[in-house]
Amino acid sequence: MTKTDIHAEEFLRFMSAEQVSLSPAVNAGYASDWTRSNRNVPGIVLFPKTTEEVVRVVKYANQHNLTLIPSGGRTGLTGAVSVLKDEIVLSLEKMNKILEYDPIDRLVRCEAGTITQEVKNYVNGFEAEIPLDLAARGSSQIGGNIATNAGGLNVIKYGMVRNWVAGLRVVTGSGEELNLQDNLVKDNSGYNLFQPFIGSEGTLGIITEVSLRLVPIRAETRVIAVAFQSIEDAVELFSKLRETQSLNCFELFDAASYRLVLSSYSDLKDILPKNRNFYCVIDFSIFPDWEEYITDTLAGLRDSEIGETAIVADLDREKKLLWDYREKIAEAVVRKQFYQTDVSVRISKVSLFIERLTKAVTDTLPQVEFMWFGHLGDGNIHVIALKPEALDPADFSIAAKSFIHIILGLLKDMGGSFSAEHGVGISKKEQFQAMKTPFEKLYHKQLKEIFDPNKVLNPGKITD
Repeated sequence: MTKTDIHAEEFLRFMSAEQVSLSPAVNAGYASDWTRSNRNVPGIVLFPKTTEEVVRVVKYANQHNLTLIPSGGRTGLTGAVSVLKDEIVLSLEKMNKILEYDPIDRLVRCEAGTITQEVKNYVNGFEAEIPLDLAARGSSQIGGNIATNAGGLNVIKYGMVRNWVAGLRVVTGSGEELNLQDNLVKDNSGYNLFQPFIGSEGTLGIITEVSLRLVPIRAETRVIAVAFQSIEDAVELFSKLRETQSLNCFELFDAASYRLVLSSYSDLKDILPKNRNFYCVIDFSIFPDWEEYITDTLAGLRDSEIGETAIVADLDREKKLLWDYREKIAEAVVRKQFYQTDVSVRISKVSLFIERLTKAVTDTLPQVEFMWFGHLGDGNIHVIALKPEALDPADFSIAAKSFIHIILGLLKDMGGSFSAEHGVGISKKEQFQAMKTPFEKLYHKQLKEIFDPNKVLNPGKITD
């Protein structure tokens, strides 16, 4: 009998057969995230249904020198759930119940494996919404969103998901259960212990329950698509619209991203203006005299043709079409061999960053297909290098290293971050080492030792 079989038998003492998978065909789907990196098929995938089962798994792992990878919807882009050696994957997908809705405190409590869109749909029924919206909402899990401190489309209005977490139930790397869900608006009775787990990518503990604060369902909205020749005009438009206090989302992407989406999805209509360098999709809640305000604002930009080519959508199907241009970019990218990174700079520096990056890549890496898209309203840009079909994969890997070297140099010079919302995982570990100070790296290591002293959880990620 192999060690895998022995461990599986122990897990079957407190879990049913459907909760313990030894099937390579099944387990292959849990080997990585959207990066498809390091696809080592896990020997065991576990599907706990309760926090108590998670506790037993983690304590067993500590006793037998095993390592675990907490797994959500696996929609990440840094390899944070990639199986590197012989780790056991612990999938939260069967912990998917919505447990409580509190209309007075305006809270929803759910298990960590609940699909994000399902939580959104549930609270919408009470005329409320969670202030989190991202392209992967239909497959990402709410616990994974918390573990990666997800950003998404609504950050300029609501901030990162960290701002809306009221409490967590967590199993630490040593197998201790922390029920940190008092859900109080005010509590200064000591350190906020649940905050370190937000954005920790499953390296400190396994989130099993989440309490989220809600907001009233937003007022009637409009979506606008605008085409630009210069990013300066886009930044100016954002600055003016932000003054209305009605702006929900302001997304920007280049012409290469638009062409990629159109070539990847034959059902998408090509309705945006031609021969433009950049496009943006804007979502805002309507306000008195909004039409006149928008018209005057567009007319006041330096490019006089902008107002004439803007597209305003008020019907749901029209809004969906405009949003598809932006939201399907990431899905189109992952169909190809690519290198991507998400970075952030101050909003006022976005135009200069893109200008300098475009010139550097064009001059030094003409062999790669360069594109970018992002959240202009919070300075978060997703930068992509695609491998042309004719380029050898080994040569593309070399080019990708030069690509990131260029980006890191610009970020150091402009005071930016090498990871705006996707985390560190495995793909950005070298960047973490290059960009963080010695004391920052030391405190990361010490925090890991507190909650996961035996290094049971998600080895090889972030600092490990």
